[in-house]
Amino acid sequence: MTHAESVLLYLDFDGVVCDSERECFVSSWLTYRALAGGADVGAPRINLRTRHRFRQMRPLIRSGEDYVVIQQILTREDAEQGFEGPATQSTFDAYRDRLGSQCMARYKNAMAATRNDFLARDKAQWLALNRLYPHMHRLLADRDLTNVRILSTKAAPLVCEILRAHRIPIPEHAVFHAASNPDGTDMRKLDMIAGHLDRVPGTHALFVEDQLDHLLGNADPRITTCLADWGYVLPEWFADHRLLHREQVRVVGADRMPGLFDHASSPAARIT
Repeated sequence: MTHAESVLLYLDFDGVVCDSERECFVSSWLTYRALAGGADVGAPRINLRTRHRFRQMRPLIRSGEDYVVIQQILTREDAEQGFEGPATQSTFDAYRDRLGSQCMARYKNAMAATRNDFLARDKAQWLALNRLYPHMHRLLADRDLTNVRILSTKAAPLVCEILRAHRIPIPEHAVFHAASNPDGTDMRKLDMIAGHLDRVPGTHALFVEDQLDHLLGNADPRITTCLADWGYVLPEWFADHRLLHREQVRVVGADRMPGLFDHASSPAARIT
């Protein structure tokens, strides 16, 4: 990266900018209950155990429909003696794959519909469940956001609603929803960023994410990958120094974020 290059700062939304765990729990619980026919017995009981288990599995989430998978797992843990849900990324992914693409597409569409309905029925409550991390709120409120981009598996209008509620002046063209491939799977965030950079020659990207999996396999020298040490993370990700070194993933804490915002400065590189 040379001094003449423009630098864009890409921030994952859920887990880096926004602590949305409460909203994701409520929305996915409502979704699973609706899919089960609307009966309370069709969804897991809400108690300290299920809230704790949801938080335990939250770092394994990669896309919105995965939250509904967790609700299915919690329901089974309630109903089936001896059943315990996945504890690792690989076992969660295997469980998810066994559900099949049609089930996951149904979960994805239902979760999106629930969020839209929730927002329409009780906007204030829905927004209150989506809190920004204090250090990120301060930076987004105080800094020049010309070269800041937001990536999310949430629909872009929902992300914009949350940011506006917190008085963050980021324009809608800077918020990107994780697009889908032709087979219905989510496009990798790294591929999305690379596609953006192709349209703005001479631009470098800093990408901050709290899900290690989204940072692996980067072969693009224009993209610097950073693993946030807050959000929905697992301690073992930081302990695997060999993997982080091989994948050239930098670990960044809240104290490093002002410096990353400083790097993301003019000349501006607008992507539409």
